[in-house]
Amino acid sequence: MAKRSQVWVSTTVMTQALGIHRDTLLRLKGEIFTQGTHWMVKNPRSFRKTYLWNHAHVIKTWNNETSHIS
Repeated sequence: MAKRSQVWVSTTVMTQALGIHRDTLLRLKGEIFTQGTHWMVKNPRSFRKTYLWNHAHVIKTWNNETSHIS
């Protein structure tokens, strides 16, 4: 069985998809999103970290976390 390809997107693309501010997404990085599953560092040796986000996992978790909010 073929493994589904994962789509990793930039922070800008992820914030646009969720409709939230960049700072909010980065804060949630430590609260509801886990490294390796939801996000990863594009270049760990860089002084300014750039993150990549697993689009499908983040959207699924986001929908689960916000489903109780009307």
